[in-house]
Amino acid sequence: RRSAYHRHTFKSAKDKHVVMNLSRTNSVRPGNAQWTFRQIDDTSFCGSQNGMFFYAVANQRVTGTRTVSNAREQFTVIDFADGAKTVELKIGFSYTSTDKARLNMQTEIEGKSFDQVRAHADKTWDEVLSKVRVSGGTELQKQLFYSGLYRVMQNPNLRSDVDVDQHATVYSSNNYWDTYANKLVILQMLEPDLVANIIRSDIQRAEKTGFLSSGFHGDFCTSFVTGSYLRGIRDFDVDKAYQLALNNATRSWCNGHKGGRKYGDEYRRRGWIAENKVANPTVKTEENEAKASVQKTTEYAYSDYSVALMARALGDTESCNVLMDRSKNYRNLFDKSTGFMRGRLADGSWVTPFDPGIPYYVYMYRESNGWMATFFAPHDPQGLVSLFPDKGAFEAKLDKLFSTPFEGYEADNMTGWFGQYCVGNQPSQGIAYYYYFIGKPEKAQEKIDKIMNDYYAMGKEHLAYAGMDDEGSLSAWYVMNAMGLYSFSPADAEYIVTVPVFDKVEFTMGDTTFTVTKKGTGRKLDTISYDGKPLNGYFISHDDLKRGKELVITTRQ
Repeated sequence: RRSAYHRHTFKSAKDKHVVMNLSRTNSVRPGNAQWTFRQIDDTSFCGSQNGMFFYAVANQRVTGTRTVSNAREQFTVIDFADGAKTVELKIGFSYTSTDKARLNMQTEIEGKSFDQVRAHADKTWDEVLSKVRVSGGTELQKQLFYSGLYRVMQNPNLRSDVDVDQHATVYSSNNYWDTYANKLVILQMLEPDLVANIIRSDIQRAEKTGFLSSGFHGDFCTSFVTGSYLRGIRDFDVDKAYQLALNNATRSWCNGHKGGRKYGDEYRRRGWIAENKVANPTVKTEENEAKASVQKTTEYAYSDYSVALMARALGDTESCNVLMDRSKNYRNLFDKSTGFMRGRLADGSWVTPFDPGIPYYVYMYRESNGWMATFFAPHDPQGLVSLFPDKGAFEAKLDKLFSTPFEGYEADNMTGWFGQYCVGNQPSQGIAYYYYFIGKPEKAQEKIDKIMNDYYAMGKEHLAYAGMDDEGSLSAWYVMNAMGLYSFSPADAEYIVTVPVFDKVEFTMGDTTFTVTKKGTGRKLDTISYDGKPLNGYFISHDDLKRGKELVITTRQ
């Protein structure tokens, strides 16, 4: 878990080199990483990159090392002596020191062969992925499903060393804005012990400031904590986690540190965040010019709801009532004259001119536009519907979102457009399910199926996604819909039922296994039953699934 084993097989036993690019990472511009490298002896070398340390041992003699540069990057070249064609490297990693990296490598893989380590890795992954078994569907759908589940399980990263007590294991922080909606829900279902460790790690980091870090922006760590608790994951300091989540929602200063929500004071005072006056906004307007005011307001409203659920569960009625009331704040930015969530200036007037089709990076919206931002109220879908003249008007607006052509703007992180729905980024992921709340689940399924069929497994080799996976978030969307379950509101311990692509899904959750069975060849949802009884509505609870019974989804043409 903290080590790697490389095998490099060359065409010739002579002139063998392994090249390391320590100057490049995924998180900084090429050539800007902070790194070190040092040869220790004839077979060992070590170094670091942006706070992560490594220690490596080769099976052949190192004859020298050198640095080769181009205009942007520096490459460390390791030269090996003439001899066998195969160079093997055992590498340990640590976020503490090179000594700990060496300890991790020695503890985990020293004395083991490459094939032994590879077999162990295969067995470990097979045990994890086999917690969900599917039958039916096409081979491509199965490949997509298990590749997606693998991607979901790759993050977060383990940060603590082998000599740390298991209960104190530390994991990296999540980019919650990307992962809260479905990727982390899959972890809550499959790996509750891991989830408890993640929350303990978040608490440990938060104790210094008094605030939970949500990652990127927004405040979705609170949704993760609540959703975990309500799904029965309690092996963390619940009271401390709740207090930290409450701090995020109600405070700006704690322990002498500024934190919580950006523009949180303004949000609490006004009930919405005012947008800055920007003379000539563009798709790439920078964060120091604009606030992403609509996105933050609507997302903070959902986070208020998330913390309110935790307050209710823990008996804090006063905080629950305040936060539940604030969770309706998204309505303050709904412009009835246009039917869109729209930015407002400090004087209360609407941002003008207004074009809902422009996908701004931070102006009014965050990697989103007016169409997408209008359909974000997973905690209050009927309330969102009620903002429109009637259900027919709401349905027509949803229809137009999927049918209005995208105008071809070049916006960072936004690709794969289905009308005004951006498949390749997170803000769109919950939109199709709003058809359920006007009694049209078949329309939702039509959109879901098109996304699964046309925007995944793209290209000649069926390997491309329309967008960036962001720690498995796009993969998770596919995985959940392929199973027929989606976490419409991830803070709530329940799932909206869709039509799976497989005939049967067997899902092991703790000590029990529940089954999802699809009957019929159509793609329109007809009836839903669990344990032989009709489901009341379209949602099934996490607790019901934990009973280990059969969910039967009957379809029609």
